Amino acid sequence: MNNVLEQKKAKEIISNENQFSSAVESFSDNTLSHNELKRIHKVQLKNLNHLKRKQKITEEQFNVGKQELESLFNKYESDIKNNIDVSYSVAIQRFENTNEEKKQLNLNNFQIWKQQLGQIKLIKNDTVLSKEAKKEKIKAIKSDYQKLYRRIMPKKIALMSIIALPIVIVVSLLCSYLVYFPVDNGAGVDFTQTNHLVAFILAMVALILMCGFMWLLLKNTTRRIFLDNDQSLGKMAIVGFIGSFVDTIGVGSFAVTVAALKGTNAVKDSRLLPGTLNMGLAIPNLLAGAIFVSAISVELATLLSLIVAGMVGAFLGSKLVKFVSAKYINLGMSVALLVVAVIMVLVQTKVLAGGNATGLTGWKLALGIVLFVIIGGLQSFGIGFYSPALAVISLLGMDLVTAFPIMTCAAGFGIPMGCWSFNKDNNYLPKVTFGLMIGGIFGSFIAFLLVFIGIKVGLGVSTDDFTYVLKWFAVAILCYGSVMLFLNFWKAHQNDKKHLGGKEPDINYFATLSSVEALKAIEKKFDLVYQTGLKNKDVLEALIVKENIKKQVWK
Repeated sequence: MNNVLEQKKAKEIISNENQFSSAVESFSDNTLSHNELKRIHKVQLKNLNHLKRKQKITEEQFNVGKQELESLFNKYESDIKNNIDVSYSVAIQRFENTNEEKKQLNLNNFQIWKQQLGQIKLIKNDTVLSKEAKKEKIKAIKSDYQKLYRRIMPKKIALMSIIALPIVIVVSLLCSYLVYFPVDNGAGVDFTQTNHLVAFILAMVALILMCGFMWLLLKNTTRRIFLDNDQSLGKMAIVGFIGSFVDTIGVGSFAVTVAALKGTNAVKDSRLLPGTLNMGLAIPNLLAGAIFVSAISVELATLLSLIVAGMVGAFLGSKLVKFVSAKYINLGMSVALLVVAVIMVLVQTKVLAGGNATGLTGWKLALGIVLFVIIGGLQSFGIGFYSPALAVISLLGMDLVTAFPIMTCAAGFGIPMGCWSFNKDNNYLPKVTFGLMIGGIFGSFIAFLLVFIGIKVGLGVSTDDFTYVLKWFAVAILCYGSVMLFLNFWKAHQNDKKHLGGKEPDINYFATLSSVEALKAIEKKFDLVYQTGLKNKDVLEALIVKENIKKQVWK
């Protein structure tokens, strides 16, 4: 950017990037407003139905109230949807245009970085400016130069995903069946045995789910990449790799990934965290499930029952996540995991009797199913699956090695059940999701190679010794999970105190006010939600008219 023309073009790009950022901010605000509007509408409609069932209002009063409520909701929903369409139209136009301008200008990211460092050096050496003025100037320079970087396009991200996933799947399953399985079971796979055949079928189901979920990501998520376009795909892939690596060895990915995402400030709005985690880690979890179910023998009824229970829990949890605070769930799980860790220490030190069963029957199986439904639901709150699952499997007297196919399959098959809701409500960050997914599939594969094949097969460690070490490792995992969950609770508790109790509780207006007054109160609440998305509305609508930008409908 040495000549005047390049500098002028760079200023235009920065201006367009600023407008792009405003459009994305407006899009995100209005999407969240739309979700909140639907939530309030659903709650108040439920309240109205409750009054009718209790015969506190007549059928006619119910119908009139419902009609007025629907009319109010439709009015505000229409306005918010229009704001979403306007924001989306400007955002996608600016996103495509600025990328094309950067391409034509032949901007080189390394050269931009060098120029940025040079500008910062000049400011640091300035003897006139104050320390605070230098800080502000450096911040502004970093912000401007960041907008000049050429970003990876959705098609390239899609291509990387399409190439990486099949290669990792094939190599993983070959290693599992040809290397690990014969050593762990004393013989090769025999498809005439029901357990081996069903395990293979489950692995194929996981494969089909991976392909289906990848199609969903490619179809819907690639067109949403602009929403978090400022994020580094490479950085998010590293986060995904670390998260899925520790996930595959039993630590669980959610706590580690949450810490990394918070540390990199990748997810600025905590409301998008559960969806981003679930969408990004679905395929790595399915891959781990396919690997372990094909490598480790588990009693069939137990395996299938707990997998289905986890899937049901994940689906129910995705429906409840909008309505239930995760704060006290974090506290309860923290205490529970600590108790289980203490019990496991007592078992390891022979104070209590342990277990080495490969399956469950009777009341233990029934209890396991109920608990896995609950644990499956926890995933949708971003709490994680592995630590609670390890605790349940250990307390029910099962061998911890059998925990891996159960945990990975239940978590892997369960996550996509909840992702449908996150995708429909747009409650996730697409570029972060792709980064977590791409890094995650390699993390799961490398962890299996290093820990399970490397230690057990390569070093020739016996099953008993491997299990003994694994149990102590599980104790550490449970303690770690307990501490992380308590810290999550404490942060949420402090935040609630700071914000005078957090979100305003839902009020049953129809039960406390006349029908007319109730509708006025609800309209006021709808209006407050609507107002949160108006920050850039006028500017964006003016751009649509001024530049004749084609208005697109967000689906």
